[in-house]
Amino acid sequence: MIKRKKFALFTDTNDKHYTFEEYQTLIKDNQTDKDGNLIYLYANNKDEQYSYIEAATNQRIQCLAHGWPVRCSYGKYVGAKA
Repeated sequence: MIKRKKFALFTDTNDKHYTFEEYQTLIKDNQTDKDGNLIYLYANNKDEQYSYIEAATNQRIQCLAHGWPVRCSYGKYVGAKA
């Protein structure tokens, strides 16, 4: 599981691509909750969710783009401590 994190790419709503480590570094200052957990926002339809993406972007919050709804197991995998 840890090896996959090294080569998997995340795409944000601006079509920029990041590795897991790059994305964590990018969001850690603005998207960490009071308990120290990173908060990953995503949109599964950029057109339908444009106003939410724009609101997040205006607050300097990054948003991932997915072509499908994120399943709980995937979210737990991404957030798992290495």
